[in-house]
Amino acid sequence: MISLSPLCPHIVFPYDPSWRDWLQRLPVKPRAVKVFRQEDAWYVKQVHPRIRTVLRIYMPSYDEVIARGRQGGRDFVYSLGDLRWVDYLEFTNEPGISEALNEATLGFVEACALKGVRPIVFNFAVGNPEILDGSWLTDKYLRIIAPAARAALLAGGYLGYHGYGPRDILHQSEWFAFRDVLHLTPLLKPLIHINPRWIHTEAGFDYIPQLGQNAAPWRVLVRRGLAKIEDITAQYERYACACVKHRIPYAFLFNFFAKDAWQDYEHAPDLLGWYERHLATFRP
Repeated sequence: MISLSPLCPHIVFPYDPSWRDWLQRLPVKPRAVKVFRQEDAWYVKQVHPRIRTVLRIYMPSYDEVIARGRQGGRDFVYSLGDLRWVDYLEFTNEPGISEALNEATLGFVEACALKGVRPIVFNFAVGNPEILDGSWLTDKYLRIIAPAARAALLAGGYLGYHGYGPRDILHQSEWFAFRDVLHLTPLLKPLIHINPRWIHTEAGFDYIPQLGQNAAPWRVLVRRGLAKIEDITAQYERYACACVKHRIPYAFLFNFFAKDAWQDYEHAPDLLGWYERHLATFRP
């Protein structure tokens, strides 16, 4: 059985391999899992063929790929070989906006179509591109990437955004988890003439310096006495409902089963019981 919840696990690499047994044992499966290796996408499909797989290939920087324009985007896809177990493939991670990004993304989308995988493009950091009172600066940036955004959407893909927030994950200040649909969509839609579709390729609680000590990974909030675990899970429940409201089909909670890094974001083992219940009981 597949959950109705948009909240999905983000399995970074290197990881604790026990995530595989955990996924197998879940009575209700997440609707998607994000992984970093093709063999992990294969494993997810063996657990349940209806779980959607999202693959991100980690690179310290995409600068060299982007600098090569369309051919760089194409070669990125072709270099990955067999993608038969991958439903969606990510390209770039929290990039700056440039003409080169638009060109490389167009090449990426073209190659995804040939390989039979759907594209997820941009994956902007929370609060980026900056909104300056709806000024020309944001309009200028969105015009640059509009061709690639339209191409990805027409190919059945998504625009990616990192939907992080502070302790009040649904706050509505300058930096917030739903800036994509609430601020960027109204500006982008007239430029591409179709409705943007977003997913949150990373999500949860994060450091946002502009918002002070209440903006930090969930474990830091708990250590500081600013939240209890029950507060964190209640915020996630609110976030899941808001994702449904804003038509975000997948929001990948960062992170599950990380082996070494990112421990302040780690959901295992403390939140696994809540997450299992959430998958089984969530109703839009």
